[in-house]
Amino acid sequence: FAKRARSPGLDEQQNAAVARWRACQASDLSGPLADQRWLVVDVETTGLDVRRDRLLAIGAVLVEGATIRLDQSFEVVIRQATPSRADNILIHRIAGSEQLKGIDAIEALVAFLEYAQKLPCVAFHAAFDESMLKRAFEEQLGIQFAPEFIDLALLHPR
Repeated sequence: FAKRARSPGLDEQQNAAVARWRACQASDLSGPLADQRWLVVDVETTGLDVRRDRLLAIGAVLVEGATIRLDQSFEVVIRQATPSRADNILIHRIAGSEQLKGIDAIEALVAFLEYAQKLPCVAFHAAFDESMLKRAFEEQLGIQFAPEFIDLALLHPR
């Protein structure tokens, strides 16, 4: 029997969720746009340095063809040891008390994995969101999170 890859520091349920995510098939983007499923993703962070700043929150909504599925949206605030600076809070509007009461980073990322599966992601200035998510998944779960990202800023720069 082949031994299943386990991520260090994860409990049984979290490892099972990661295994289910690994088993997901990536979307086939060659079909008609009307048949595609996408995630519009946005992250909030403690700053703009993708190497040092921390992920504060992840928000996403499913788009199926031309339908935005608000009933299938995702939002999570990740618990912080200390809240971000006041000027940063003014930008993302996640109060310090909300940051301190957020969800454990591992739980939040596993929940996002289960939601996102391997659907392509759409974001504005996607390289930032993609980099922050990739780093968080690698550091917290020990996995390579690498969905297809489409940058809306390239499609509509204004």
